[in-house]
Amino acid sequence: MYLTIRCGKVEYKIYDKYEVFPENISCLSQETYGKREITLITCTTSSKKRIIIKAREEEFYEEK
Repeated sequence: MYLTIRCGKVEYKIYDKYEVFPENISCLSQETYGKREITLITCTTSSKKRIIIKAREEEFYEEK
């Protein structure tokens, strides 16, 4: 997965994907052990659960 930012592009590798109930906020933990991570959260088709996708930064490509 790539995220384009002002000064380049960041490559992230997905390391976890799971579903939780809306009340479960454990996926919002900021403990990353010094790694740069992103967490994407969206609803399932039925809107009864949340899909959580976690990814870690792999590489930064500076814009030239």
